[in-house]
Amino acid sequence: MSDIQLTVYLVINIFVAAYIVVIAFLNQKSKGGKSILILSLAILFCYIIYLKNFSSTSDHINRINIALLYLGMTLAATAIFTFSLEYTLNGYQVILYKILLLSIVPVLTQILFWMPEGTDLTRSIFIERLNILYRFSLFTATMWLFFRPTKLWLSLYKIRTIFLIAGPFIAFITHVILLLDFNWSFLGHLSLASLNLSAIGFAYNAFRRDSLAEMFVNRAGVVENMGDGWIVLDMKQIIIDSNLATIQLFDLAREGLYGKPIASVLNNLPNLAYMFKGNREIEIDRTIKVKDKYRYLNIRSSILHDKANNPVGQLIIWRDITDRKRVEDARQQARDEMFVLLNAISSSASQTTSVTDFLTDVIYQIIYPFRSQIIFFFILDDRSKEVNEDAYYLAAHLGFSKEGIKKLNMISNSFPMFMRLNENRQYILLENTEETTIPEPMQELNMASFLAIPLIIQGGEDKKIIGGLFLGRKEKPIYQQDEIVRLTILADHIATLVDSDRRRKLAISLIERQRLMRDVHDSVSQKLYGLVTITEAAQATFEAGSELDFENVLSRIGENARQAVKELRLFLFQMLPVDLEKEGLIAVLHHRLAAVEGRADIKVRFLADEPLQISKRKEVALYYIAQEALNNVLRHARAKSVSLILKQGYKYVTLEITDDGCGFDKDELNLGGMGLNNIKERVRQENGKLKILSQEDKGTIIKVTMEKDLPDKLRKSS
Repeated sequence: MSDIQLTVYLVINIFVAAYIVVIAFLNQKSKGGKSILILSLAILFCYIIYLKNFSSTSDHINRINIALLYLGMTLAATAIFTFSLEYTLNGYQVILYKILLLSIVPVLTQILFWMPEGTDLTRSIFIERLNILYRFSLFTATMWLFFRPTKLWLSLYKIRTIFLIAGPFIAFITHVILLLDFNWSFLGHLSLASLNLSAIGFAYNAFRRDSLAEMFVNRAGVVENMGDGWIVLDMKQIIIDSNLATIQLFDLAREGLYGKPIASVLNNLPNLAYMFKGNREIEIDRTIKVKDKYRYLNIRSSILHDKANNPVGQLIIWRDITDRKRVEDARQQARDEMFVLLNAISSSASQTTSVTDFLTDVIYQIIYPFRSQIIFFFILDDRSKEVNEDAYYLAAHLGFSKEGIKKLNMISNSFPMFMRLNENRQYILLENTEETTIPEPMQELNMASFLAIPLIIQGGEDKKIIGGLFLGRKEKPIYQQDEIVRLTILADHIATLVDSDRRRKLAISLIERQRLMRDVHDSVSQKLYGLVTITEAAQATFEAGSELDFENVLSRIGENARQAVKELRLFLFQMLPVDLEKEGLIAVLHHRLAAVEGRADIKVRFLADEPLQISKRKEVALYYIAQEALNNVLRHARAKSVSLILKQGYKYVTLEITDDGCGFDKDELNLGGMGLNNIKERVRQENGKLKILSQEDKGTIIKVTMEKDLPDKLRKSS
């Protein structure tokens, strides 16, 4: 190689080393960063010495250059070794006293080199051989440190691993050749080039986020620095070893643990120390007080055996599960709160009579747990089906002004907010309430966080949205994920209850319609049909020129018309709700007699002992028995008067209903009908006695006797 080529070669290597110096300086806090900085500085120093050596012919200057070159080469080899220590041994730190130990040989070399008799050829050769041997030992140690994780690294990143170990490996081979006395001229340049290649490979791997060092874990480092604390005891319960986590847990020095009985360390947990005395395997959870704080620990004890399977000691592992316990407790508390909240909502659904009242109760139940200042419900309007477009009405609300309520009274399905809910079928969380998807009255509320959750029910294979739950906060924080999950569960539960209430009311409505149709057909419809028949027969007789008994015809028409009016009044009365709980049996019977029999030209007589000391269940039974009997009088007896007597004695209560109607014979009584079967069944359910007396044209007497029991209020008080 000519002088010009060598100069260019040295200048290029100087620039490369200088570039690595800058990179290493900027990343010196990375693992091995300081060692790379020292290595690149030493290489830069050596190349500058090489370059200066061309411009000098003085022997004195050449001696200085050789001495400095020895210093730079040993410093570079030391930096490669310290880098391998930091990179492969997790937690290892290069500190001052370790550097001083490594500098003994380089310093000794410089002292021997600069002694007055330093021109002695034999000593110069000895110094050179000592320097080469020192660097060789460092390179050997480096290759040994890299040998253990190399297999793992090669399996993951082959090129990067080769790039990392290529430089130290070439330096190792070069120094083997130098020790074998092969004085090839290129070995010096190859040695420096291997150092520069090492610096490049180290920087390329160490200053990446996915450093290879993170893939190799040292067993000793793991055992010492593991998060779980452990203590090793001998057969006499004496502590013989522990790790850093145990020392920190009990706030003791390592020297203060070794050689002490475990009972002395656990003096605040004597029961636990006693359990370890049995040399048995256990696993328990305990709360201990450490530094004025309570920690929750999972403690496991295992027996240690030798090769002959004889017990030689005990291993105790302490796992601090305080954070996990707190999370579990918080989750359990959240589950308990959700259970209570779901029960409260279900209870409200069973006690309220309208969807609005139910959802209003729900609002007051969830406003505090979810720290919301604005809550409202939109529910699907069943009437919107008539116009072929779903619409939602404001069913319940909290936090709106009167003007906002008027504007939001009804929202169509084409509104952007409901369009998003229908498309995504999941919640919408917004921090900016100025978005166009939110109605203008909501934007005016200046909410810091807005949450919309659809109320979804399962309709066959498809899911249907029957409304939405909307919540807002005027201050941060926004709704968190755990809150959204709980609110979604509540929304599904509320949707199910609202849908169940709708279905129940629809079923009741259908049943009531069928009953009304049946009652109208069996009562008023029959009488009106009779009127039409009599009228048409009279008209046909009149048109035929036959003799017509007008008095008889008009009498029959009047009788059927009056009976139709009676049944119509009875029908209208039965459509009215009866509140026995509030008004009581006597008041309800008074109302019935006045509204139906009193307007049907039937003379009414009602006698009752007050106050009536019976339970509500008995009152209900007696009411329906009286109703069936009075209905029979109105529809079938053609009575002019009816009396109803309600008496109570010390042990029994008696209801007697008497009319002066047409009566019936015993055969009809045995066959039942006319509501008599219903009367018999209710008397049987209450373990009462029923007596019916009737003769044709002499009226009917129905007498019911039941054993008294305590009213509900008296029973609760007693």
